[in-house]
Amino acid sequence: REDLLEQQAKKERLATFGQLVGSIGHELRNPLGVMETSLYILRSRLNGDERALKHADRIGEQLLIANHIITDLLDLIRD
Repeated sequence: REDLLEQQAKKERLATFGQLVGSIGHELRNPLGVMETSLYILRSRLNGDERALKHADRIGEQLLIANHIITDLLDLIRD
């Protein structure tokens, strides 16, 4: 009986963790989307400034990494 209660408590904790991760992932995706859109507009206005474009590319790479981390976490809780 104690084992069953412990397993049930573990399942409940994992479910709560999954809900938390899902909520955080959703809340982080919103500002990342705004940043991606703003970066797109910014790139179109840099007019060939190679130094500025290099920095914009770095920002874009970091946005991709952040989105990938969120996707991995959401995939983890789905399993």
